[in-house]
Formats: sequence, structure tokens, C-alpha cells
Amino acid sequence: MKHRLPGPEDLTAEMLIEQVAELREIGICEQEPIQLALAQSIIINSLGGEFWASECTSFGKKQEFFAQKSDVRVIHLAHVLWCLKGSPGFHDFLKKNDSNNFESTYYEAVVAYLFYKESCSVELVIPSQVRGEDFDLRIKGFGTYASLNVEVKARRNIFRSQDQALNFLKSHRSQLPRDMNGAIFIKLDIGNGSIDQVALISATKRFLKDTSRVKFVVYCWDGSPIENAIALEYCAVDLNGSMGAILGSAFRPVAPQFMIDAAIMNKNT
Repeated sequence: MKHRLPGPEDLTAEMLIEQVAELREIGICEQEPIQLALAQSIIINSLGGEFWASECTSFGKKQEFFAQKSDVRVIHLAHVLWCLKGSPGFHDFLKKNDSNNFESTYYEAVVAYLFYKESCSVELVIPSQVRGEDFDLRIKGFGTYASLNVEVKARRNIFRSQDQALNFLKSHRSQLPRDMNGAIFIKLDIGNGSIDQVALISATKRFLKDTSRVKFVVYCWDGSPIENAIALEYCAVDLNGSMGAILGSAFRPVAPQFMIDAAIMNKNT
């Protein structure tokens, strides 16, 4: 067995296979505990041991975000990180994450994954704090767009009115370059008092008529109230209204990609 030091360079199927063998040696053979153990290993190698101890263990002082849907959130995050590990900017993205307020970083990674599935390439961009250059993702070959710049926002509050939604969009459009293809992706909460989807689409169309920086807006939310499930639903809106399922079906991974890759490699060795 190889001696390994944790780090992003160790995110390989070979590492996973070795860990599965170690788990089986101590009598852990069921798929669910193996899956969780591999997910935690991916997080340690990506985000570090301190983050793992705080957010992914029963003895850690978890942020509210990780305290909800804890194990399934860990597996979901590991799946996304595993898929993005070869993307440009991945290592710098890991260095800049705010581990004290991880929800925004989590959704940046999730949005990058959604575009990763449907485009030619995804680059994770380190925000520059410069007006017009302060966005999160650079996408190549997405639908009719040869290139697309994406700003990601995780909003904890609901939109109670069209004006509130409109003002929120206006406050973030300047982070995208002028006269280039841009999009804003917003994770939002839905609850009592939220405006309905028709009103949200109407407000978004009003916003898009008045900007050259943004071609469409995507809103997403966790559509599953179940503790052990994550189902990200979304609504994409351009000047014509709802765009349909431009990012594929709602995100409900049957098997994490790291489990699939480990199984494939195991068959070939």
C-alpha cells in the first residue's frame, strides 16, 4: 500500500481502490459506509483535514448549512469535486474557498458541475474584485454560446416582491463584462411569502431588457424536503421567458461518479 499525503493531486481512482481494499480488510464491505468513507477522503484531499473534521464528522461544530442533510451533503459535495478535479482553476478554487461560510463556495462548485455536464469546458475563475471582471465561471461551448461568463450567488432570503428580485439582479450585473455573453445563477430559498415563479420570470425579463451584460438568469433551490435527499430544481429565464431544461434534469445522482470510476478501474486491474 502506498503512503500518501492528502492533497488534490491524490484525487485518483487508484487512491479510491486502495481505500476500498483497506476498508474491506477491517470488515467494512457494505456500499453505503464505503461510499461515505470515500466521499470524506475526497473532501480531505480537496478541502483539508480541518474542514473535514469541522463539517463532516459527528464531533465537529458544523455550520448550519452542513448540519442539514449532513451525510448526503458530504456525498453530493464529493461527487461534484471529483467531477471538477480536472477543470482549469480547480486548485486555486480550493485555496480561495471561505470555509467559515461554505454555502456560497458549495453552490459555485455545484453550478460549475451543472455546466460541466452540458458544455465543452468549465474554468473556475478567481474573482478579481474589479468591476466587469469579478465573476466565478468561464464556460466554453454551452448551447449557442461559444463562451459564457457566469456569476454565482447563494441567497439565504426569499424574494417577497418583483422589485426586490429586480434590485438584487441589478446589484450584481456589473460583476460581468460589458457586451459579452453573461449569466447570473442564483441559489435562493423558497418559503412563505415568496413570489411565485410567474412573478419571478416577469421581474427577470424586465431586468434582461435593460442590460447588455446578462443573457439569461438561472434560479435554483433544493426541491426535496427529505433529510437524506438533495434534488436541485431550477428555472432558467431569458428575454423570451422560461428556457426549459437547459442544464439537464434536476440533480439527483443515483451513484456518485467517484464510485463509478473506482468500480471501472477495479474491473480493469
